[in-house]
Amino acid sequence: MNWVTQWWLPEQAGVWNWQYLQDEEMERLHYASAAEIDPEKRGELLKQLQTVVDESYTCFMLGHLPRPVLYDKTKVVPAMLPNAEPRTEKFKKA
Repeated sequence: MNWVTQWWLPEQAGVWNWQYLQDEEMERLHYASAAEIDPEKRGELLKQLQTVVDESYTCFMLGHLPRPVLYDKTKVVPAMLPNAEPRTEKFKKA
């Protein structure tokens, strides 16, 4: 998620940060999550970061809405991109 949140950092105010959002907690969480290599700890930091962004009321996420994909693993071996977009042409029989 850090590639998404980098644009809201204080140094981006007036450049990409058109909301002029300058939140110290968001900046701290951005850099802490970028440096964390443990996936579970990083995920928790990113959840906290998302909460700070949501509570700022300066923007809301549109690009990463949930994309549920259902399949019967006894019949299908799915193929997906990292963002969970299904690649149906690469599905195979189980």
